[in-house]
Amino acid sequence: MELISKLIQEDINNNSTLKKLYSEQGTKLDLAIVLVNLRKDIGWSKTQLAKKLSIPRTIIEMIENGDILPTMTFLRLLAYVT
Repeated sequence: MELISKLIQEDINNNSTLKKLYSEQGTKLDLAIVLVNLRKDIGWSKTQLAKKLSIPRTIIEMIENGDILPTMTFLRLLAYVT
């Protein structure tokens, strides 16, 4: 992990615009891990959670894959369902 952190820092030092991109990606992955763990703690599949939230399963998949950040609407729905 230390090597990855060093490489990321070198990238940022060489290109300052990467700092924001790395930060955003880190946030996406952090939230993805939280959602996966929450869903598994509850014992629901992606399909079950999507049905409970009345959203497409693909949204759950994209958040859990770190492709997108959850919206505030999603987070509110999640808070009320769990």
